Amino acid sequence: MNAHVRDSLGVSFEHLIPMVDLPDQNDLHVVAAAIHGVAPHCKPHITKSVNFAQRVAKRRAA
Repeated sequence: MNAHVRDSLGVSFEHLIPMVDLPDQNDLHVVAAAIHGVAPHCKPHITKSVNFAQRVAKRRAA
């Protein structure tokens, strides 16, 4: 993927994984990478509101 999209490969965030607590343990690396900010132009939006995330997902699915 990094060969086609520069800076798409996230690295050096693994140390943050143990600090993340999520209901789905398979998503820990995603949040850890977002916290680390793997790309300088990356501006992740992290929310604790499950209701907000569900509303956004429903709007996008519609």
